[in-house]
Amino acid sequence: MIIFAIKITNFLIIRKNNFTNKMDRETYLRQISARIREIREEKGVSIYAMAKKMNTSRTQINRIESGQNTGIGTLRDVCLVLDIKMSEILDAED
Repeated sequence: MIIFAIKITNFLIIRKNNFTNKMDRETYLRQISARIREIREEKGVSIYAMAKKMNTSRTQINRIESGQNTGIGTLRDVCLVLDIKMSEILDAED
């Protein structure tokens, strides 16, 4: 019983650190951004075409694909334009 409690405590500490560590968030954002670019390129959508469909600028698309902090609404728009589920982007941890 004590070993089980220690394992759970260690797991919770690890999970807490993963969500509060700034580098981990930045790494995750870069992975999401790389996944967006990869899917966009696989589907043959140019940055210009994506920007036009999202009613935004090419600069904003470059920001999204470079790992800058992106809001959930923007991710939703990306998914609509690329015709994908949000989970395809957010499961980019691997």
